[in-house]
Amino acid sequence: MIKKVFKGTFFVAVIFLFVFLFMPMGKLSVSYGDEANNSDNYIAELRQSYVDGKFEKGLEVGIDYNSLHLESEELSLFKTNLSSALKEILNYEKNYITQIYNESEDKKYSPIEDIVFGEIEQGEDYFYFGITFSSIEAYKYYYSDLISEINDGFLITSLKVKMVSPFNIVVDELNTTKSNFYLKKIYSACKGLSIEDSIKTNYKPKFMFDFVSGRSNYWSDCEGLYVDNAGYYHYIWGTSKEFTEMNLHLNYANKGWWYLLGLTIPLACMGVSIVIILLNDKNKKRK
Repeated sequence: MIKKVFKGTFFVAVIFLFVFLFMPMGKLSVSYGDEANNSDNYIAELRQSYVDGKFEKGLEVGIDYNSLHLESEELSLFKTNLSSALKEILNYEKNYITQIYNESEDKKYSPIEDIVFGEIEQGEDYFYFGITFSSIEAYKYYYSDLISEINDGFLITSLKVKMVSPFNIVVDELNTTKSNFYLKKIYSACKGLSIEDSIKTNYKPKFMFDFVSGRSNYWSDCEGLYVDNAGYYHYIWGTSKEFTEMNLHLNYANKGWWYLLGLTIPLACMGVSIVIILLNDKNKKRK
């Protein structure tokens, strides 16, 4: 009898752990396909959370060169100018971070030790640079467009992330928004070219936001979700409409407590069952 109880309890424990390991802790946002951008002309702000705790702020500019009707000589010059324009934006961010650090009484998260400023990367139809912080707290030390809240529970921990659109932030010293600041830099790249007036009039890129994470189970109000070749999940805003803020919510299990429950509950049940069986056997012998 005891062997049967042990086998049954062990089976319950295995089922309990199996259900825990495969139970969903959230849901995917709307499936978006293999690529995030359905427009070749876009300006995208990126925020990426890495497994090791690092946090990246990036800017990507996509250009549809075919629609610009550039001569080969002008195309080469335009790309060179675009790279320089992105470099100026990166230098602005460097100067901003340095100024914040120098003026702060609380000297945390040094630009030298805790921040890595990337180089300008050029692809076939885009430019990109990233600024990597040692942690999300280091990022929040310099920028106030992201609010994160963690609620630790016994079995479930809840993480809430809220971000305001970086494009609507006003750059005080420039007296303009970030979106206009980016546009002016891009327009400066075509100065003196035959398409200068056309670009300033007709170049209307989408302003997009991309939150990148290794987790697939965020609840969010994003417009789309896709997975890149490295296995990271991209939560996308701005593909078809304007946005002012972005919200993500993640529930994840505290596995240690779940494993402990998965082991102790069946063992406790088995112990109680054994005690009941032994007591019944004693009662039968007395009779």
